[in-house]
Amino acid sequence: MMIGQQRKKIRKIFVLRFAAILTGSVIGFFVFAVTALARDGEIQVDVAEGGNLEDGYYKIAYDGTRTSGTESDYNVRYDSSTHTLTLKDVKFHTSNSKGINFIYSETKGAAVIELIGENEITSNRFGISAYREGSIPSSNADVEASLTIKGSGTLKINSAWGIVASNLTIDGSRLDLTTGGQTALRIHRDLLIRNNADITTHDTGDGGDIYADRSVRILDSNIDLSSIQVEYPAVYVANNYCPENLLIKPAFVVERSSLTIGGLADSSLGFSVYVSLGGAEISDSVLKAVNKRAGIAVADGALEIIGDSTVSTGENVAVRALESAKIGEEVEITGARAEGKPLVNNGLMYAGQHYRG
Repeated sequence: MMIGQQRKKIRKIFVLRFAAILTGSVIGFFVFAVTALARDGEIQVDVAEGGNLEDGYYKIAYDGTRTSGTESDYNVRYDSSTHTLTLKDVKFHTSNSKGINFIYSETKGAAVIELIGENEITSNRFGISAYREGSIPSSNADVEASLTIKGSGTLKINSAWGIVASNLTIDGSRLDLTTGGQTALRIHRDLLIRNNADITTHDTGDGGDIYADRSVRILDSNIDLSSIQVEYPAVYVANNYCPENLLIKPAFVVERSSLTIGGLADSSLGFSVYVSLGGAEISDSVLKAVNKRAGIAVADGALEIIGDSTVSTGENVAVRALESAKIGEEVEITGARAEGKPLVNNGLMYAGQHYRG
């Protein structure tokens, strides 16, 4: 199947999945209507649907109920001056829709989650929601509202969707996301993973993937999606509806990082990474596809793989680029052969069974 046909099918799949997310968001909005109305310029946050937090210390019980805490005895703290929610060895299970919900009154604003110790969230639909609707339909490329997750602690999420956000930065933290047939990281604009962050996702159904509307940057970090069984691309950078003046190029960047990516075996949509618009750049990194998955495909824009990089897919195609590809001399690519040649460039580029430089 050609990339153009695959692109249309992938887009159709994600339109349906996005509609499901919007439905859940509308339901969640009315659930929170009494407490979630923020004044202009503010960010409010709710934990386990117990109502918006005021400044201070709290103790969240395993069932999600909330009581007051102190500086020396707490597991959740909120500081509205910095919009920082601190999680300190908190573990709660709730049957409600959202584990943590950030409410942005405008399309700007920066919220923070700081992790201390071991933390765990179990909820019905969304582990964390930090999403703000923009004015550009199906793109939200004009939204600057963001969430940063940082700190030396860890966070486990068990929910249908893992984290849904407009812009998300994961800065040096360790996240373990188990989803229920839906996306692990659903980002409506930009995703940045950096500073030795470690992200692992699990899903026995058709989920556990990473989906971003505009850009993905992975810097000095480790991503493990090896156990998921998703049919379509495990990391998908959409950009289908983003206006030209708001595009980021390259849309997908990996530097000094490791990506191990799985999915449903032998899927015709089964690229480890698929970039629909804006190009991609991989440098000094390892992209390893498992379970007979293909490697990286770039439908629009240049692909550059440089430095001490490896792209490994075993039996399947390692690299496809509709426009052009630059492969550095030190790059090692292992995958299937195309027409008996290690590299064919006739509008569609295939990197073959073993190719270096």
